[in-house]
Amino acid sequence: MAVLAKAKPDLKDVEPFRTVLSGNREAMAKFTMPDLEKILAATLTGMTVEQFGVQVKDWLGTAKHPRFQAPLYRAGLSADARGDEALPRQRLHRPISPPGGGQDFVRVYSEQVYGVPPEQVVGSAGGTKFGYDKAGRPMLTKEPKLPAERRQGG
Repeated sequence: MAVLAKAKPDLKDVEPFRTVLSGNREAMAKFTMPDLEKILAATLTGMTVEQFGVQVKDWLGTAKHPRFQAPLYRAGLSADARGDEALPRQRLHRPISPPGGGQDFVRVYSEQVYGVPPEQVVGSAGGTKFGYDKAGRPMLTKEPKLPAERRQGG
């Protein structure tokens, strides 16, 4: 959020961004769904899927538990540490990783932690727009909306 506030300084005076930047966890726990949607739209959209993946990898490499200051993520977990996650690879030809978060995040996480390739991860996905970068290469850009089938309840 601090990086976003540097890029858009006016956000520091706008809720819910002001509360997030204050670090007041008690106040953040009271956010409404529209508050959370504003935060997600501002922080997780407007970039390509590849740019988002780079941000996730950077975060996984630096994130620490707020209380214990231990890494939240450890690369190269042993088979014992992976527990049930190692089991599908032993029994299935094409395993999948069930997400506990957005598909783009879980794809990066699952590859880093469990060695599950991104194409084998399914889950909730936000809106994306197909386009081309300046060099003419195809790209997907994350958008602040749900896919049509999710908006309609199906």
